[in-house]
Formats: sequence, C-alpha cells, structure tokens
Amino acid sequence: MHRSSVAIAFVAVIGLSACSRESETSNTTAPAAADRTGSAAATEATPTKPAVAGAINTAATDLTAAAPTTDSPLVLGAPKRVGAGLIEGWSPDGTALIVGRVDDTLSKEGCEGAKEPVFFLQPVNGGASTVAFPGHTEMNGSFVGTQPGTNDVVMLSGCEGYLGDLSVARQSADGTLRDRRLVVIADTAQAAELTGVSSLSIDGSALLLTGKAFADDVEHVVSTRIDLATGASLAIETGGRGGAHIAEATGGRIVVSDGSTVYVLAKDGLPIRTYDGSDFAVSRDGSRLAVVSNGALGIASVGEGITVTVALPKAVESALLLFSPDGRTVAVLSYDDAGSVAVVRGGTVHVVAEGESYGRMAWNPAGTAIAFNRFSGDLAVEDVMVATEGVA
Repeated sequence: MHRSSVAIAFVAVIGLSACSRESETSNTTAPAAADRTGSAAATEATPTKPAVAGAINTAATDLTAAAPTTDSPLVLGAPKRVGAGLIEGWSPDGTALIVGRVDDTLSKEGCEGAKEPVFFLQPVNGGASTVAFPGHTEMNGSFVGTQPGTNDVVMLSGCEGYLGDLSVARQSADGTLRDRRLVVIADTAQAAELTGVSSLSIDGSALLLTGKAFADDVEHVVSTRIDLATGASLAIETGGRGGAHIAEATGGRIVVSDGSTVYVLAKDGLPIRTYDGSDFAVSRDGSRLAVVSNGALGIASVGEGITVTVALPKAVESALLLFSPDGRTVAVLSYDDAGSVAVVRGGTVHVVAEGESYGRMAWNPAGTAIAFNRFSGDLAVEDVMVATEGVA
C-alpha cells in the first residue's frame, strides 16, 4: 500500500489509491497514524443482554500474556531493487509485479489536471518493464485485490477523496491485463468521502468501502458494500464505528478500525470484541486477525482473545499489516520516519529492511517473497524492493 490523498485500498495487497504518498490508503490510503494509550489488549465484556449476538463483554485479555506458536520462522534474503513505481500486486505466476508510475510519454491528465500513473509489469529479475494493459494506458487508480478462484483484478480510482471508477479486469498468468469491465455504481455509494482502507469480501463478489458523509451538518462514518456484478450498494451497519479501515471476516462479521481501536462487529453492527490498536489485517479466509499496538503484534481468531503476541523490534506507531496467502505469516511495514519492514511467523520476527521510508507491500502468490516500496530522496522515487526466501 502506499500513502495517498485518496483513501481507496486493499487487504490482500494492501494497496491502498491515487498517486501521492503523503496522505495514504490501502487502495487507498493507509489509515492515518493515531496516538494510542494503554496495553495492546483485546477487550471482551459481559453481555448487556443475555445471549444476544454481538453483545459487548468486559473481561480483558492482555496481549502480552499470549504464548507464541511453534511454527518455524520465515527468513527472507536481503531485499533487492528490481525497478520503480508504486506496487499494486503480483502476477499470478509470481514472475512480475504490477506497478504504477507516471510516464512522460504515456501518462494522461486526470484528477485536478495531474498526470495519472500507468500500470507496468516489472519482472522480479530486474528486467525491463512493459505496459500491463496494452492499448489502455489511461487506466489509473489502485488494485483492491483479486477475486478468489479467478485472476480477475478489482481496481478502484478516486478524485479529491471521492470514489471515481470501479472496474474489473482479467489477468493472464504473466500479469497482463485485458477485458476491463466498468462497474456502474449507485449514486449513493459515491456521496461519501473515502477516508480509509477498502477491501474485497471473502468471496470476492463485493467491495467494502468506508467513508464520511454529512447529515444535518454533522459528520458520520458511512460504510457500504458494492456488488461487483450489478453495482448495487448496500449500507453496512457499523454503529458509526470505523472510518479508517474495513474488512469482512467469517460468519458475516465486519472488522473496522478508527485508527486507535479495532472492532469486530456482528451483522447488526454491535461489537463482539474490541482490540486496542492502530490498524489490523484479516487473513484471506477471514478467520484470523492481526493487530498492532504499542510496539507489539497480536494475532487471534477473529472475535477471540489474542493467542500469539510478538514484540516488534522497535516502537511501531503506524503500520501496515498483511497476512501471507496461507495465513501463516504476517508482514509488518512501519510508516514511522525511520521505518521498517518485518515478517512474523511462529512468534519470531525477521527484520527485512529498516531505517528508511517505506510504503506499499505485497506477498507473492506462493508466500515466499515480499515486495515493498522504498522511497528515496525527496520521496519522488518509489523503489520496488523484493526479498525472497532462500535468496541471499
């Protein structure tokens, strides 16, 4: 994901949007950094109503009390620069990355007259890049994710913080895009300002968005589910919670964050459980949750107490989290001034890079390599870095 002025984004490849890095998304922008106090704890409470789904409980489980698992650690080799551009995702065969960058010849004017990035295929062996969607260089925005069971990629764009185009494109094994289809969206879904990370539903049939809208001069958090086949939109009941990140979990539950607290919500919008933390990630199958708070990473079954807790190598204040495709490993990218990229598996932290400014990241399909952006100089150059298991 990268930092952008448009909050648009994705869970699978966090991905969070438009072109600037200083305000970010996950297809969008990454959630804004938030001050956090107290321990990284999961809070459960005595039901306010007996046997009511989603009732809040009060007993707390301290994240620091959880025990690490015995899964073997993942060790990646030193990251190598393979090209330039904001990372969108990997090709299905894992040989190339899809990146977006402004091209002096191909880029066209878009939002507010700014040159829009073009999608390129960047081979991970460092070879020359090629246009990812031949004949369609006007495509812009960000990848939200790939629909399960297909190579169809969902893309989202925005302008001045509002939803623009939503589209679905086929993707060949080598990453080449084709057959783009625009999703005609109900007007109501475009009325809210996008403020957080968006994601696909577990089955990939819908896009989940979160934003802000005004009613009677009062600002409200608005969350919406958009059907990718019909464009129909349906309000998601969150009780006004969230605004920074939204994702779907198993059992029809929704996970949202407001930048300082993560909520697991039942279908009726009532909280099942809350976790202190600046942001979260949900595993691809919707069953596991990762949260970060006060320099620690906690992992739990969604809605349950923390079962794994790991102290990160530095006091991470704002981070992007991303589960590997198999759910065994969590990548943690710190947005702090002297940032870091690390992977956590089996209670063991392996630092991949540190000491510079980092942005979006994405796992390869096999879960054996992580790609991330390193911003150089005045942040005008987006280096594409790749660290691979077993490659020094």
